[in-house]
Amino acid sequence: MFGILRMLAAMVAMKTFLVTVFVTILGVTLYNLISEILEEIATVMVDKLDGIQAPTGQAVAELTGVAGWMGGLLNLDDCLAFIISIVILKFTLRKIPFLKW
Repeated sequence: MFGILRMLAAMVAMKTFLVTVFVTILGVTLYNLISEILEEIATVMVDKLDGIQAPTGQAVAELTGVAGWMGGLLNLDDCLAFIISIVILKFTLRKIPFLKW
């Protein structure tokens, strides 16, 4: 009996450890890797476009931050927060058994 409980406790501990590793360490590592790759791509793009002269004689020097600037102008963060809240509310209401949709 105690052997089964000991094995079950070891399995739960291992599962908890693996979930913790995948959620925290692996997530942060993958985020940092992807951020580094995107930063290098943006650096290469800016370096390549620095040498190209525009028709007016000015060089394209800055590409980073354009997507964030456009998202800020369009209030995409508020829009996405609202849409995700509505989806979560709909999912929650569907789980109530006496409500019919």
